[in-house]
Amino acid sequence: MLDIASIRQLLDPLFPGLISVTAIEAAADRVLATRVVRRALCTAGGSQHGAACLAIADTWGAVGTVLNLPAGNATTTDSSTKFSASARVGSVAAAECLALQRGR
Repeated sequence: MLDIASIRQLLDPLFPGLISVTAIEAAADRVLATRVVRRALCTAGGSQHGAACLAIADTWGAVGTVLNLPAGNATTTDSSTKFSASARVGSVAAAECLALQRGR
């Protein structure tokens, strides 16, 4: 299984690094990442853009999936996001993904 340092090294030069995602925890049953909301990721009203929110959630859902598959395999099937509040510039947004089913 990939450790947190390997995940950071893998993702930092890619899209997650571009949107300033920081890997905090990565285990087979739970993954956690954070990001400071910066203006470039916001709507004109100063709150985090929905696509920026979905990007961190989708990325960490995929990381959780990869941690539960045999080496060299990767897949996700879908992503659904429900917004209940907005994150403002300067706040910290977090993505926590829990494994609901890990297969056999």
